[in-house]
Amino acid sequence: MTPTFVRPACPDDLLTAAGQGDLDAFGAFYDRTVALIFPLLQCSLGDTPRACAATERVYVWMWAAAPDFRARSQCAYALLLAAARREITEDLCLSSPRDGAGAGDLAPRRVS
Repeated sequence: MTPTFVRPACPDDLLTAAGQGDLDAFGAFYDRTVALIFPLLQCSLGDTPRACAATERVYVWMWAAAPDFRARSQCAYALLLAAARREITEDLCLSSPRDGAGAGDLAPRRVS
């Protein structure tokens, strides 16, 4: 018997299958991509608990978005990175002062 090589499914294929309700495919998608997303969020957000919570929100969003994912016109990595970027942006917006109070050296200065 000749052994057959089974090519691992790419993230696009896994997300497509997840969009059809395949939990195992979504688990494989998570396993394949979390090593990219978690360190990105951890570095950007500055601590592990916030990164864990953000990572969870990213993958919950990906599960919800999976039924609308179209591999021919989209890239799973691009969608995943957009979700992570949204988490980083929201965190930065929520943690930065709204009125400039306490912004210190980061506040814009008027040039005379």
